[in-house]
Amino acid sequence: MIRFAFSFLSFVIVLIIMQNVVCNRYRRDSQMKSASFNLNDDLWSSCEDYYVYPDLRFNDNLECRNITMPFNHNDISYGRKTFNYHLFRFVPDLIRYGVIKKPKAIIFGLSGGPLQDSLSVILEIGLEIMNELNDYIWIFPDHRGTGRSFRWPPCHRLNTSFDQTCFKKLRDDILGNDIYYQFTIDNSAHDVATSINIIQNEIKWHKNNIKTYIYGESYGTIWAQRIIRLYPNININGVIFDSFWHPSIPVITGERKEYEVSMSYASLCELDEICSSKFGRLGGIKQSIHEFWKQVDDKSQECLNSIDYL
Repeated sequence: MIRFAFSFLSFVIVLIIMQNVVCNRYRRDSQMKSASFNLNDDLWSSCEDYYVYPDLRFNDNLECRNITMPFNHNDISYGRKTFNYHLFRFVPDLIRYGVIKKPKAIIFGLSGGPLQDSLSVILEIGLEIMNELNDYIWIFPDHRGTGRSFRWPPCHRLNTSFDQTCFKKLRDDILGNDIYYQFTIDNSAHDVATSINIIQNEIKWHKNNIKTYIYGESYGTIWAQRIIRLYPNININGVIFDSFWHPSIPVITGERKEYEVSMSYASLCELDEICSSKFGRLGGIKQSIHEFWKQVDDKSQECLNSIDYL
């Protein structure tokens, strides 16, 4: 038994030594290989402790940066009024350490909402998935007015609720400051197009044959459509639409139509014996939905309370 324990301990020690040798060689090789592609690390820095997202606080793959943007890209009178436009960058390990010499493409991820910052789409895609897609670099801009891109106080989903006080403060801010009239989807499209041009030039995309894609999620698909409408000759290789939203449908109208579809489905459920039997003890499917959202509002929904969804 002692002999077995000693042999096993020796085996573990050998494994540790081999691991250190392999890792050191991996790092040396990575440093040599990484010289073939310039990540422009001097322009990016580690991110701050962002809000309530513990998964992002100490993630070495996620970096941050500001680019100076004009409030109005077309109006000369606003030429000198600028703000810090914030972007996240996710560089997978194999690119960071030079195992993959250069990325196949840069993907600009546009968040939904409106009023969602880019952290929402980062979390929806998932850091693990982005790391598995290890030959792509991801860029996530904060839509102007959200996140770190001149965020509007006090109305923000992570620090207050959208109540009457919040909207009154927002209305007073808008009426008292014409800068807020520059928070349009056109200017937001110009922000992204400008960022794409700057970053493409920095990575020498043409020389290095690195492709560029735009990925839009929900409201981000409207945002992406506006970009390619304003910049039909923009140097990108494609657009990915996730949860496509038609630009002719206002967001508020869309929400109402979603409600109408939901109620139509509920009515069909009530007519179906199997479907209606699942909600009989709860007073029917419509009453169940109403009760669910009531519990969400007063924070008594047991299922949600058992999950750390923030």
